[in-house]
Amino acid sequence: EAQSSSWGDVLFENLVSKMCEVLFNISWDHRPGLMSGLFDLITKMGLKWGKQFEVEILHTALFLVEDSPEGFANAAEDSLQFFVRVSWFFLGGPEPWMASNLVVHDCLCPMIDKSVVLDQVEAPPVDDAALTLILSKIASTNPLVRFAVRHVIRLMSRDSEAIYSLLSKHVDSLKHLLFPRSLRSLPLPNQCAAVDAVAFIVERAPSLIPIGDKHLHSFLSELLKVVSMADGEFADPTFNGVVLIDRDGYNSESTKRRPKVRSASVFLRKSFTLQDKSFGGRIVVPAELTTAVQFRVSTILLFRAIIQGFPEEFNDAEKNSPIGNIRPYVTKLLFRSLVSEPPEAVASSASALRCATTLGSRNSKNFLSKEMIQTCIKPILLALRDFRTLSLPLLKGLLRLLGLLKNWFSKSLGNKLLEHMSKFTNPGSVKEMKIWTPGEELLIAASLMDLFAPLPQSAQFAEQLVDCTLQLESVMHRYEKAPAISPFREPLARFLYRHCPSAVAFFLDERRLCSPHYSNLFLNILKRDDSHYLRKYMCENMSSCFSGPLALICSEKSQSRSTSLALFGVNEFRSTAAQRRLELLREDIKTKRSNLAARYKDEERCRKNLSTDATKQNAVANAARLGIERLGGELEQARQSYAKEVSIQYDISEMKVSGKVVTIPHLELHYTSFRIIEVLSRYNPHCLDSESEVGKSIRWVWRSRGRHERLQHEDCLPPRYISESSTLAKLLVSQSRTNPADTDLLFEMIRIYLQPLVSDFSFLQRHLVDITVNACTLDQQQSILKRFVTLVGSDSTDDGIGVAVVSSQMLVSPMLKNVQTKELFKGKPMTKLLAAILKDSAGRSSNLTGELMIVLDIILEKMDKKDLASVEKDLLKYIQNTAKHAEGSAKFQAIVTMSRLATIFRLPTKVVVSTYQHLIKSKQERYLVRGAVGILIPVIESQLEPLEMEGLRKYTLKLVRDEALSGPQQVNLWEAITRHPHFFEYCKDTILMRVPDQISIFGIQHGVSADLRLLAVSIARLLVAWDVASDPSRVKVNEMVANKLFEIASVNGDGKLDEQRRDLQDQIMSLLGKISSTNEMLKIDKMTIRQNNNSVDPASHLNHLKLCADVILRVLENAPENQFANDNICVLLREVESVPSSFTCVELTGQLKAICTQALGATHKGSLEVKSQLVAILSNFMASGNVDAACLAVAIVDKSKSRLVESFAGSFASLSLRLADSHVHDIAQSLSIGSSMIDNQLYATPTLGEYEIACGLGFVPAKSGWESRQADGCSERQIEIQNQTPDALTRTLMTCLHLLGSCRSEMHLFASCRAQLLDSFNLILDYSDSLPLILSVVSIVGRWILVDPQQSPLTKSEKEEFLIKFALLIDQCRLPTIQSHILGDLMCSFVLTALGYHSELVREYPFGLGGCEVSTTESRRDLLGLSSFQKIYASCLLSSDRLARILVAGSSCLDEAGNQVYQQLSTLALKNGGRGGDLVDVGGLPERSLSIVLGQLFDLDYTCLGHRLWTAAIVDQLLYSTRHGGGVSFECMRKSNQAKICPPQGLTRIETKRKSD
Repeated sequence: EAQSSSWGDVLFENLVSKMCEVLFNISWDHRPGLMSGLFDLITKMGLKWGKQFEVEILHTALFLVEDSPEGFANAAEDSLQFFVRVSWFFLGGPEPWMASNLVVHDCLCPMIDKSVVLDQVEAPPVDDAALTLILSKIASTNPLVRFAVRHVIRLMSRDSEAIYSLLSKHVDSLKHLLFPRSLRSLPLPNQCAAVDAVAFIVERAPSLIPIGDKHLHSFLSELLKVVSMADGEFADPTFNGVVLIDRDGYNSESTKRRPKVRSASVFLRKSFTLQDKSFGGRIVVPAELTTAVQFRVSTILLFRAIIQGFPEEFNDAEKNSPIGNIRPYVTKLLFRSLVSEPPEAVASSASALRCATTLGSRNSKNFLSKEMIQTCIKPILLALRDFRTLSLPLLKGLLRLLGLLKNWFSKSLGNKLLEHMSKFTNPGSVKEMKIWTPGEELLIAASLMDLFAPLPQSAQFAEQLVDCTLQLESVMHRYEKAPAISPFREPLARFLYRHCPSAVAFFLDERRLCSPHYSNLFLNILKRDDSHYLRKYMCENMSSCFSGPLALICSEKSQSRSTSLALFGVNEFRSTAAQRRLELLREDIKTKRSNLAARYKDEERCRKNLSTDATKQNAVANAARLGIERLGGELEQARQSYAKEVSIQYDISEMKVSGKVVTIPHLELHYTSFRIIEVLSRYNPHCLDSESEVGKSIRWVWRSRGRHERLQHEDCLPPRYISESSTLAKLLVSQSRTNPADTDLLFEMIRIYLQPLVSDFSFLQRHLVDITVNACTLDQQQSILKRFVTLVGSDSTDDGIGVAVVSSQMLVSPMLKNVQTKELFKGKPMTKLLAAILKDSAGRSSNLTGELMIVLDIILEKMDKKDLASVEKDLLKYIQNTAKHAEGSAKFQAIVTMSRLATIFRLPTKVVVSTYQHLIKSKQERYLVRGAVGILIPVIESQLEPLEMEGLRKYTLKLVRDEALSGPQQVNLWEAITRHPHFFEYCKDTILMRVPDQISIFGIQHGVSADLRLLAVSIARLLVAWDVASDPSRVKVNEMVANKLFEIASVNGDGKLDEQRRDLQDQIMSLLGKISSTNEMLKIDKMTIRQNNNSVDPASHLNHLKLCADVILRVLENAPENQFANDNICVLLREVESVPSSFTCVELTGQLKAICTQALGATHKGSLEVKSQLVAILSNFMASGNVDAACLAVAIVDKSKSRLVESFAGSFASLSLRLADSHVHDIAQSLSIGSSMIDNQLYATPTLGEYEIACGLGFVPAKSGWESRQADGCSERQIEIQNQTPDALTRTLMTCLHLLGSCRSEMHLFASCRAQLLDSFNLILDYSDSLPLILSVVSIVGRWILVDPQQSPLTKSEKEEFLIKFALLIDQCRLPTIQSHILGDLMCSFVLTALGYHSELVREYPFGLGGCEVSTTESRRDLLGLSSFQKIYASCLLSSDRLARILVAGSSCLDEAGNQVYQQLSTLALKNGGRGGDLVDVGGLPERSLSIVLGQLFDLDYTCLGHRLWTAAIVDQLLYSTRHGGGVSFECMRKSNQAKICPPQGLTRIETKRKSD
């Protein structure tokens, strides 16, 4: 064991070193697997064993982080995660980090501004070599490496104060590394790295390098000079030539226009989080910044660390001291950076200033003095003076400054901001200035508004801010690139919830609640997610907030008895009737004006005709004058009537009504108040307490006459206010959900149903059912019953009766019907309810009686029989009296209840018979009668004696024969018969006699509903269920029923089918199939396939064809030998042929495919004649000019799988040539209209894999990005290529070609169609650019070339011609690169088969020595010598498929290339020590000398290689032809595992591995 253990240690030690070495040498994309393997190895071996490789592995991990390529985030994440896992394995980590949900941020994160207090924890010892390695990279120019170093130092020190003792021995080295002789002399990345490292040291171990250290002081001074000069604070000629980066992260000397988006930011790594079970916490890796921005951020973080680490030394230093000299410049730097562009720099400066203000407020006298602050903020305030100098960075920085120093600003700043905002309400003048880019103006205005939230004493600006927001939103569309959503709502909402009392008082003022502009804005703000505090404040002060609506409610309360609708906001003159009256008055004025004009004309004409006779002239003039005066008076009266009506309608304020009129502003107040309360209740349902003033007011408004009148006259209200009742109902629902014990509220809510409704209140009905069934307790449910009993027995007024009826409909009946427990049906409340129902009902209305009968029916269904025994007689008496004296629905409901009573108690015979008679000839709705009959019929036989049953049957027979029954009576009668056939079986013969007439009445007549047609189908199904088809005398009845069903389907199929009609059609077809299965000689005479003519609607004709096809298909499925169906197949196809548009109907073509497939595959007597006719028709389809018809015919023949393919050979060949010619024509046309042929030459030379194999670097199987599948002579297995699906015509052409290529008979190959088929092949190979089509032709022709010459349909010259076309196809390369790889794979298969490789061996490469049972093939020597074949062979030498390259290359290494390759390889392998079951590789088995192989290679024609390096083919061949340290590899494995494991190639020596190994 010790010896084996030491051997294992040596092996794993070498393995670790080798893995580390390989990680240094391989590319980044090959590292993840090796990194995972290395970590698993050291984890398995343990920490004690792995400690000896700590430095080596940490060095490797650090190198991987540093070597990760830029722009590949995954590579950086993988390498850093490996480094963190290794670091935690060797060093461990802080205990608090072990919590899986702890987020660990970088200690130099600019977004974290909390002061870190380090724990006093003793850190474990650390290997000095490992620490030296880590510290050497602390100032790396790679930011990811710097983060990794910071993280591992935190691990070593356990993120505690132990970092000082850890680094104290290396202070001199750190100073030498961090403090260069001159910071300005370093490149910018090195400057950034140095500042970053110093910031980390000062942040975590401030006492390591004290602030008085001369190196640190000179470093800080020079750094301040660099950044201050870049910001333009002063100039120093000694810094000439130094690249200076300003506060925005740009070169300060550059004059180029600064873009809004940095181009380098596209390639920067985003922030990501590392999390793994091998280390603690979730480590947040900060995002990568540009070097310029990172330099500014690191500088600010360094000075933040100085302020935090040396609070007393830095803050209390004298002004003349070295620290005191740099302190003002540090302060100015922080304030300048606060208004810079990079958000990281702004966050860093805000964090540093927050630390400074905190420390300054405690014990400092010199830092951040009043003079210093005024000096620093003066530039910001100067920039704020003119709105033309405003910018987004300035305003965002000012926002952070307000959060830090808000007490330094006064009200005047708010006035100035409002002045600036008002300038943006004039878009024209703002756009003329062209100061900001389009779309930025509104963001500037929104940023100005955002400054009011932290501004002190800003509550008084609420009104100005809201008004300014409304003005800006009204002109927002006039700005270019204006956002779709207002940018002002968010800052306004932030301001309002900081000043909740002022905001609520402002918006809930009565004047603003009456304004839609203010109310809509407030509602929108309340609905925002960030308005939680505002909603909370309002919910806590509901009564004080809504005092305005309460006052209006009180004003309505005092005038509730008035008869004027105007008092309730109802302008009845806005209604449709009032507008109609105005229109009639206008028409009356128009008519009377025309009459007056006509009378004037008549008077003038009479005067002209009677000008000689003065007497007559005077008489006529007097008469005309009287008529004109009369008509003029009527016209004036009509005008006065119109004016009066108009004044009444539009001047309601002048109406002399007593009381206060509810005008539009008052309605707006109502509307807004309820909407606000609804929003609040949505977020906090408990704010509507029933005991609160708001809750009581809502319930009062619900009961008020004003709401009732407004609901009744919704057409007289503006559309905005018609939802008052709906909103109130939702509020009451919310109140009811929070307090389900308040059952009185339920009875208040149902009052809405006392009048007709236009709006949708279904939500209220659902709530009532849910609350009574699921939320109410048993006591509460019983209280509902008690209240209902009170309503039933006490109030006899119309309103009281209405409430009782609605209570029954909405509360009691749903509750009793849906309740799951039976406890409710026991006890006194239920007993009282029964007593109230059974009480003398003489004074009850018919509606209430009907509802009580429904309640009684539910009680009888749910209540126990023993509890009803005491009231059996009372129940019978009450129901009988109701059935006798009641009318309408109450009478019928009493009969239904009597049926239910019959299922519980044995009733008198007369009662049962009477109930049956009433139900069976009832005229009520179908569903009501259906349920009652379903209750009664199952218990009739047990209730009646045989004699009574005989009388009942006679009555039923009489009804069946009675033709005087009305429509509803017949429907109910036949509904009962079809649903209870066993009960009516005694009168089966009589019923069957009536079946045809009833089917015609219910199903065939136009205008009947789908329900009645479904009843007709049920009647027909009843006939089949009674098995009358077994009776020979019933054959004609069956045919008659089938014809009736066809007529029903024909009538039902007209027009568009909905779901119900489609279900009916399916039932008809199913029933037809069942009838045909019992009667093979069935004929449907009504199914006459109509011929197409101009008088028939095309859509109707198409529906008829689909119906006929469906009928034929159903009959053939159940009776394949049915003569009627077989005779109509060809008729249907000929009619479809006459309607070209029918071939585009997917449903019809699918039916035709199924019909023809079944007919072509039939073997019964008479099928030959049908087949011959089908062949002729389908051939006509193919020969016709209709491409859709040809596609359908080809699909039918392909799907039929019949032996009749030879019969269509000529048609297939002709169609193939026609489609191929059309395909080529389309390609030529597409090229002629502007598209040019793309250069698709192949440039990729796959040599990398071969050299790796030769050097023993392992085997990586190739992965193809495209999937292809070659057809093996079966047309159903056509080529499927990802992202390149052939169109319908191309698929049809491919099907034709495969059907011809798979034909077994040879006669058609030398017939007249042969030339057409070869012409199709030539066209496709010469001009097509469709990969599936080309692959189809190559597979067919290639198979014909490779078969025995005596069996091949091609002549020798034709074979050579096609081989030349194959070579040209590769050489021309009309296909893109990826598709060319697929074609190349097919060509390789062709070449390998010609060389003698068996297809099974190709798939199972490498070959097995034990596979002697696999048959081998002889090579095609007649093809190998052809020049065209040699071109194709040369193209396979550089195939993208590595397996194909190996097999082709191996063939040239053997004595007789391709002659029984399998046997030769097996023989050679056995000579080298192989055994049966071992795997044999092709490479490295030369039987020819290199000179012979090289000569053979030089003789090849490489024109088909395109732009690829033909020398690579020679090198690959020579590699396979030489013994490069091996080439035959043997793996001891079972055959079942051979397909799963590929053996390595290029071993250093031939090894024979025994099974015992």
